[in-house]
Amino acid sequence: RKLAETIGLDRQRGRGTFVRPSEFQQPVGALYSLFQSIEAQGVEQRSVVLAKDRRQDPPAAEELGLPPDAPLAYVERLRLAGGSPLAIDQVWLPADLALAVLDADFERSALYDELWIRCALRPTRGEEQIRPAVLGGEAAQALGMEPGAPAFSLQRRTWAGDRPLERRHTLVRGDRYAFLSSWIQGQGVAPGLSLVPHPPAAPGFD
Repeated sequence: RKLAETIGLDRQRGRGTFVRPSEFQQPVGALYSLFQSIEAQGVEQRSVVLAKDRRQDPPAAEELGLPPDAPLAYVERLRLAGGSPLAIDQVWLPADLALAVLDADFERSALYDELWIRCALRPTRGEEQIRPAVLGGEAAQALGMEPGAPAFSLQRRTWAGDRPLERRHTLVRGDRYAFLSSWIQGQGVAPGLSLVPHPPAAPGFD
């Protein structure tokens, strides 16, 4: 029973067991905003800001093509859909480009909107890796799940022209979200979509 609740199964007497449909679906293969994606499906998206500061983070700086001691703008949010936890979102941005986003409220706004309004910047290209994950204790508690519950781990990088703009890690509840890929016979794999082998079950951050 506990496993069925964790992975979203419905047992119907006389009919069998079915996978319960996810509340939200996100097409893959294009840059998207979680805020706009949720709102487009008729559900209010809000954020609880867990951290918003200027800091140093050598691994993130390296991914952004910066020296290890380069200052970064950091924003961490608990994303709510319809008032219930959906995702934990961590974002690192070069401070020399995007420090002004730290003045944003973020409760009811999207990062990319604030980047444009405050810094005149938009991502012009990006890449995102989606992997299965299991939630650690603190992340599970924040998302209203049991430790070990399934999730998606999203690692995203974006660029503004030739300059790295964003390094992001998002944990999304596996029982509320699904990624959708579509294709047409004879056209092959969608541009920008590829399968890369990795060890199973990436850990959730904690």
